[in-house]
Amino acid sequence: MHQAWSDAATSRLLAAGYEALDAGDDWPVGTRVLRRRDRRVGWFLSRLHTVVVLLPVDHATTGHIDRLTETTAGRAGSLSGRARRRSGNGIAVLPVLVCGAADEQARDEAAAPPRRRWAVVALPMLVEPDTGRHAAHRGNITWGGVFQTFLAEQQRLVLGDPRAEVLGSSGHGRAGRAALLALLGVAGVLFLAAVLLLLL
Repeated sequence: MHQAWSDAATSRLLAAGYEALDAGDDWPVGTRVLRRRDRRVGWFLSRLHTVVVLLPVDHATTGHIDRLTETTAGRAGSLSGRARRRSGNGIAVLPVLVCGAADEQARDEAAAPPRRRWAVVALPMLVEPDTGRHAAHRGNITWGGVFQTFLAEQQRLVLGDPRAEVLGSSGHGRAGRAALLALLGVAGVLFLAAVLLLLL
């Protein structure tokens, strides 16, 4: 079941523009690693490197999610294909633990607010294909918040459910977040216009 789910998730990601990487010996057998790069005006022309890691385990216990997140975030630079983290670029890592069963503590780890990291946004998820359950942080983020809508789309893409409750779906402060993101989008357009005027 784990492999079938991972196969389906991988197919969805590849169809959406991700490229598959060779996981090599650094990851357990069965791990899938995929990445993509995007640049948008609303992000002030920043480039975002998104890395998805699908790791299958039989039973998720306390510490599983935290270890996977720390490992993925620690390797973010090499996984994204960049030699170093530079200003104007960001990295998002989506470590996904695919399991047959999970302890409640493991689900809590996946649902906890993400820790701030320099130039890296790490958003872990826990998926239980046998029951259809998943766990992910459902609140908003401020660190890397300009990418929030896009990252929520990527989480739903992984899950294969456009209505899945993921990042930003808790409802708390959604109106304020939407207004802020709209403002950031307008600011991005104005920034681009100013750059073009300077170049003309």
